[in-house]
Amino acid sequence: MVEKSNKDYANITLDLLKQQLNFDSDYTDEDNYLTQLTKASVDYCESALGFDIVPTDNSLKIEDFGRDYITVDEGNLSQITAITIDGEPVTEYKVEKKYYSFKITFEVYLSGDLEITFKTGYTTEIKSKHLQAVLIKASDLYDSERQSYNYNVNKNEVLKYLLTL
Repeated sequence: MVEKSNKDYANITLDLLKQQLNFDSDYTDEDNYLTQLTKASVDYCESALGFDIVPTDNSLKIEDFGRDYITVDEGNLSQITAITIDGEPVTEYKVEKKYYSFKITFEVYLSGDLEITFKTGYTTEIKSKHLQAVLIKASDLYDSERQSYNYNVNKNEVLKYLLTL
């Protein structure tokens, strides 16, 4: 199972959310709360998409591995940072990226405890439709709580459209 250890939300700034909500950029009373909403919205959108959109550190450990390839069900791969077998580095491999996964083919048959560390998510700029979906979701969460206090977020068809394009 892939373990996620660090998510970098820096590509989605507080100023972007404030602009979406029509707040003045110097309004800081709810900055911590808005940051939490942004993180929750990213997690929601990533779950709906099936892959990471913000840079994320991942690791995969498999005991008693024995093959010359592996398919990892994680999309939006940006970089393989290390591969080891029984603690020894593996450097001879090819990576084939697919939309929701990637395949690593090793030059030789590997046998032992395999560990792969890799990064997923957009490393530079998030696709505009995914960024807009995060901002819309965060706005929905903010407005829903403030207007009704019932925490029922209505289905947003624009959000659905942006995430399924």
